[in-house]
Amino acid sequence: MKVTSLLIWSLVSFMLFSCIKKEDNDTSDDARDLFSLSADLIIDITDRIKTAGDSIQVDSLSQLFEKRITEINFAFPPETDMKLTEQENDSIFKLIESLRSVKKDKLISLSVQIPDSSLFIVNEENL
Repeated sequence: MKVTSLLIWSLVSFMLFSCIKKEDNDTSDDARDLFSLSADLIIDITDRIKTAGDSIQVDSLSQLFEKRITEINFAFPPETDMKLTEQENDSIFKLIESLRSVKKDKLISLSVQIPDSSLFIVNEENL
């Protein structure tokens, strides 16, 4: 009787630990997938902003990024982002900073430069 009871408890314990380990692997896999999809999206949008022809395209790409990153995050269980490694978080941070920098530089390069007012001759007829 004791041997059977011990065997049953051992089997139950083994099954519980197996389930717990599998759950950790699932969340780990989810975190890797979240990182991969997020990084790929950030890189894609950054590259597309670099080649944008005008500020409207930059704005459209920014809106597209916000929409897709939200969709990606909601496709995973809550707090999956908390399972990312420190390196993955650092990588995402650096990619986001690169995206912000590229967007800012692109918008500056596309903006209309207002010339110095001293270069204009004011003509009363144009007033």
